[in-house]
Amino acid sequence: MNYAKENNCSVKAACIAKNYNYSTLMNTIKYTRSIGKDEDIISLYDSVKKPTGNSVEHIDTDERAETEQIRNEDGTIVSYRFKVFRRDKTPVIGALTRDEMNLIYRLYSYYGSSLTQRQVSRHFPDYSLVDFKRILRAFNITKASSPFAPHVIEEHTPEELQEMQLREKENDFLKAVEKNEVRDLKQLVIKLTKEQMKSSISEEKLIQLIKETNKDYKELPVNINSSNPTYPVLIIWLSDLHIGAYNAKYSSFVTLPNYDKEEIKARLTKIVRTFAGQSYGAVYVVNLGDSIDGYNKETTRGGHQLPEVMDDKEISETYIECMMEFFKALKANVRSDEFNYLCIGESNHDGNWGWLNNKLLAAYLANEGVKSFISNFPIDHFTIGKHSWIFMHGKDNNNQSRQFPLTLNPQTELYFANYIAEQNISNKYIYVVKGDLHNYAYTTGKQFDYISVGSMYGSSNYIVANFGHTKWSINYSVVTKDDMLMGTVKGNN
Repeated sequence: MNYAKENNCSVKAACIAKNYNYSTLMNTIKYTRSIGKDEDIISLYDSVKKPTGNSVEHIDTDERAETEQIRNEDGTIVSYRFKVFRRDKTPVIGALTRDEMNLIYRLYSYYGSSLTQRQVSRHFPDYSLVDFKRILRAFNITKASSPFAPHVIEEHTPEELQEMQLREKENDFLKAVEKNEVRDLKQLVIKLTKEQMKSSISEEKLIQLIKETNKDYKELPVNINSSNPTYPVLIIWLSDLHIGAYNAKYSSFVTLPNYDKEEIKARLTKIVRTFAGQSYGAVYVVNLGDSIDGYNKETTRGGHQLPEVMDDKEISETYIECMMEFFKALKANVRSDEFNYLCIGESNHDGNWGWLNNKLLAAYLANEGVKSFISNFPIDHFTIGKHSWIFMHGKDNNNQSRQFPLTLNPQTELYFANYIAEQNISNKYIYVVKGDLHNYAYTTGKQFDYISVGSMYGSSNYIVANFGHTKWSINYSVVTKDDMLMGTVKGNN
């Protein structure tokens, strides 16, 4: 610190010049200050001149790149900048946050998760795999590197780093255990999808294939027509999860969040917290379709390319894992003797691929005591006491050329009046509930109420560019003998 004061430089620069460990010094100062001792040392540290504003520190690399660490006035690394030169092309220029840089080290290092460059690059979809490899080389990041970024090493003692490493290993182990629970799903989905592409799979054939796996499959069909329910009944309308969808950072006038596994779980957790501690006679989770964003990076209808950030296997695993955690949390936090899962049979984004994944989800939910009904049809209905619910996505797998509108119009009212007559639905209260348009709206007709529900995914770059920014939301219904309350769980982005 005397050296820093005499040479009018920061403590960090002095440590580099004197070959001292800056992290050890900072932790010593922090500890000394906390116990109120050695005031002369603390006073000396506080008197050392610190640089004003952010400072730039160049990192040694080869002639193919320029890399820098950006430090604030306290000498703390706040970001990393790079310029990677390419032959006959413009350079790749960008910046990595502290969290992004530490994620790279943690995932890529042999001492961390030891993932491949391709696997790690999926967390950074703004860069091609080739450019991501160039960025690794520019910062001298190899498999033999520490599992911690430079700023983490600077700011922690060796003992703290060891403890952090043990926690990371423990987390990796727990994640591996969770993945093993759905590992057989991955193989089964591949098998079923191949069968589906060759020919139409009957429900009986699918159930037989599930029974052949190493997981027990229990038949727990829900009685979707409950004539004498225990009130109140909660219905959670899950629609348009679009698992696997990708939002580019700068492709719209708002910056949309990364729709990754952690974000999906956070949104599902918020839904559970809305009802935590409450009691219901029965709980229904009704899935209105487009659970999965697509198959082979396009909608299952074909011809509509999708910028998905996961491959098909990862999408399937993510969907099953997130939904299983959601139901386990729901059962742990909401008091009810009956939990049911209903899912419509067709939707335009995931089609039969979504149907297969929901049949697999139903098989696992059976082992959790959740009764399921996965419809084979694009439009279906169920009854709770005096209330009948007609539910659908809003578009089917192949045939529907026009989507059902956000609000009721005469043509749509006539369509569902015919459906009600043909299905012989004569209950006192009738509701038509749909997803698809990612917006909530409630309109009434002569025979029924017409409800469009929100999307748990919210907006894509396409939606923002063409229709404006719609934040994610889900809707729910609380049903009593003669009343029905609609509610909304809203997201912040």
